This record gives sequence, structure tokens and C-alpha cells, in this order.
Amino acid sequence: MATCVEVITAAARRAGVIDRRRSIDSSDAGRLLELLEDQYLQWAAAGMFGRLTDVLVTADYTAEEQERVVVNTASSVTVTMPATVDDDLTGDARPPKSMAMIMVTSAYSDFQETCVYDAGFGNWVKFENLTLGGYAPLSATNKTAVVAALAVKVCDEYGLPISTLLTREHGRGMLALTGGYAAERVESGGSYF
Repeated sequence: MATCVEVITAAARRAGVIDRRRSIDSSDAGRLLELLEDQYLQWAAAGMFGRLTDVLVTADYTAEEQERVVVNTASSVTVTMPATVDDDLTGDARPPKSMAMIMVTSAYSDFQETCVYDAGFGNWVKFENLTLGGYAPLSATNKTAVVAALAVKVCDEYGLPISTLLTREHGRGMLALTGGYAAERVESGGSYF
């Protein structure tokens, strides 16, 4: 588990922006925090966390995994992230699946909140409004993947070459995150008639 500043510093070092003896300065830290937040939101927009089902609500609502909750009223509505969900196969209550996503938007404003269940952290984490001292989403699940992906963005931002090792780390990290290695395995069997 790492803070955003720890992830940003590690990515800047991997990219070659700062050396091992220096810490990141405040102007770079602010820009790299924006890149980190942008990275998470790009992953969500690209479907890395799966498809979402649209749900229109006009009253308080407890969201379910993989929903895009659209608040369809100008009134104040509270959307709650579930602590447990009913398993589709067994009907038993279970924690949300690792990397399950819920997005909350409003039909009346530009409000958006993107939340992913980070099983390594044991809670829902938001991708918007990150802070330097706050938890870096998914860093408890796979910090190396988050750092490598950000380092690639940092190289692009600063016009630096991407090393072969960084390319390999980035590829492996993305495979680990998108391949569901952090996700719970569900056994299934065939149904024969």
C-alpha cells in the first residue's frame, strides 16, 4: 500500500526524471499527480474494469458492482457503495469482487465519481480528487503495475525514451491488472441435459 506521492516519486525515478538521491519537487509532484489521476480515469474509460450497466435513480440508492448510476434529479441523492453483495451463483453475501467498478454521474451537472473495489486495500477507492498524501488506488493490489504505467506516461510527458525494462514491467503489470490475477476465481461447471 502506497501514497500517491510514493507512487509518483517511484514513477519519476523509473522514468529518469529524478535520481535516487533526490525527492520530487512540488511543481513536478502536482503535474504528476494529475497524470496519475488521468491514468486511472483513462483505464476506467477504456473498459479495463469491465462493462457497466446504466441505472437511473431519483432517490437514495445502494449501487451494485459494475453499475453506472445516473442521478436523474436536481435534488440531493446519496449513492452508497456496497460493503457486501449477494453472489450470483450461491446467493451468499460476499465482499465485492476485486476491481469491480461503480461510476456515479449526474444528468444535471458534470459531477462524476469513479470507484473501484481495491481488494488489496479492502475498500472502494475513488479515482477523482487524489491527494499527494492519500492512498494511491490499486497500489496495495499491484504497486509495480501502477508505477510502471505512470512511468510510461511520465516518459511521454517529459519526452524521455522508454527503456526495454520499463516496457516489460508495464506490459506485465497491465496483464496482471487486466488479466484478473487480483480477481477472485469462480469455479463453474457444465450443465448437461
